[in-house]
Order: sequence, then C-alpha cells, then structure tokens
Amino acid sequence: MLASGQVIPSRCFALIVGCLVFVFLVGMEAAPESDAGVAPGSCPSEGKTRDYAAPLRAFPPIRNLPPSGTLPFGPAELRITSLSEDVQAGHGIVGFRVAIPISRQRHGLDWTVNFRVTQLSVRGSPKALIAEHRSRLSHAQEVGLIEKKLAVPVPSTPAFYRVDIAIEGANGATLGRYSEYVRVVPRRVKVKLLLRSDVFSPGELLFTRIKNQGTAVVFFELHDLTLEQRVQDGWRLVTLERSPRWGGSGSAVGSFIVGGQAGECSGIHLPSGLAPGIYRVSRTISTRLSRRFPLRARFHIL
Repeated sequence: MLASGQVIPSRCFALIVGCLVFVFLVGMEAAPESDAGVAPGSCPSEGKTRDYAAPLRAFPPIRNLPPSGTLPFGPAELRITSLSEDVQAGHGIVGFRVAIPISRQRHGLDWTVNFRVTQLSVRGSPKALIAEHRSRLSHAQEVGLIEKKLAVPVPSTPAFYRVDIAIEGANGATLGRYSEYVRVVPRRVKVKLLLRSDVFSPGELLFTRIKNQGTAVVFFELHDLTLEQRVQDGWRLVTLERSPRWGGSGSAVGSFIVGGQAGECSGIHLPSGLAPGIYRVSRTISTRLSRRFPLRARFHIL
C-alpha cells in the first residue's frame, strides 16, 4: 500500500500464502546467531535489481488506509485492510476487507460503503471503469458477520489499477475516502542462489544471497542452509560444525523477497576439515501458492 509516497512491498502476501508459510511467520523466534557486522566483501553482490512498483510512485497522490487498518471514526474494534498487493504477479483480486470480532459487534454502524476499481493508463490517468457498487453495513447485517469483502478479480494481463473506497454515515456525509494503486505484471518464477566466489577454503564463512529475478514473491527461511559434497555416487550431506548465520539483525524465522529484488545475506561456517573437491550449498524457497523447491549453488574447496 502506498503511504506518504512510498510503496510497502507485498503488504497482503501473508493473507494469501499457504498454511506452511503462515506458520513460519507466526512462529517467529530469536535468531540463534547473528552476524550484524559482516564485512561488505563477505556477501555476494545483489547486482542489478528492478523495482516493479516504481511507476506507482509517479501517479497522482492518494490517501491510503492507515497501516493498522483502524479508522479515525467508527468502532475501535473494526478493521479495514487491503486484499491487494502493490505489485501483483498474474491474476488475482483487488479490494478491501471489513472485519470486526463477532464478540464485539455491539455497534450499529449504518454505513454505506462505495467501492470502485478503475483501470489506469501508464501515466495514472483513468482509462476504464472495471467495477463500482454500493453496499450497506448496518446493525442487522453485522450480527453474526465476521468479515465483509469488497473485491473484484483482475486478469493476468499487465495493467495498472486504482482501488477506491468511500464510507458514508447514516446522514449521507462522507466519513472517509481511501485508495490504493495496484500494478499487475505477468507471473514469472525465476530465483537464483548467489555466492561471492566459486572457490572457498575450509573453515571459511560462506555467505549466500537469494536473487529474485522473476515477478512472483518468494519466501525463505533464514537458517535453512545445507552443505553437500560431490561423491562418486551422487551428493553426500556434510554435518556443519556451527549453526547457520545471517547478515541481518533482530528476530525472524524467514523473509519475503518481492520480484526484482535480492534478499538478506545468510551463510554457513564451512567445516575446518573439508577435503578438496566439489561442494554445493542448498536452501528451500516457497512461492505464494506454497510451491516449494530447492535452490543450489556449487563451489570448490581447494
């Protein structure tokens, strides 16, 4: 969602990812070991990145929903959140969700909600009206209601959209207007695991970085790194002497990488007794559809 001219990538991705990724996020815990002072040369360069949300920042200014979803009017328990992403890879939905805990539904809102989706030109000017409707959120409708979705599907065809919501009170006065911009791009999954070199020494700290060269958002676990050695009949798992480390700070289990960007540095201490040969480091990533697949990068021990 755009706030003060800035784009917060993937604001709603956590609402649409599979259960596995969701469990990872809600189970956040302190990282066992952190390398906040990693030397700049230790991390692979992220190279050229691409900001797919950049065109949205040149569009006319809009008023976004508060990040908390709490409005400056109405019941304190009510939340309005976005169902969209700033950059959406492939088809999906755009819109908002109005929610209130069923145990707190004591307030007769008697609101009228106006919802509109407009397709825009590359300069952000209106091009075509995609959807427009009014709905009533009254006390009678609220009883037993957990959430109300105001959303429409959009195709995978590349396009720009503006999503607007306006809330009117019982007397017809507008209580608030909020908007968001969405860019739809072709869905493409292309991810690479980067190393700063293809030659390392035993006992060295080997850092990796994930480069998301596609458009789909991906998720990875910070400490999910394994080391394997090439042997005659395939690959043999190598036991690590110390826990995987990463170049960030704070507490996290994993991280999202939006399309066109690179992730945090994370790495492993290569065992001091490694024999010369061919090795590879591996980790698993997930897409928003909970598709999981490994990333691998080979290197040599001399």
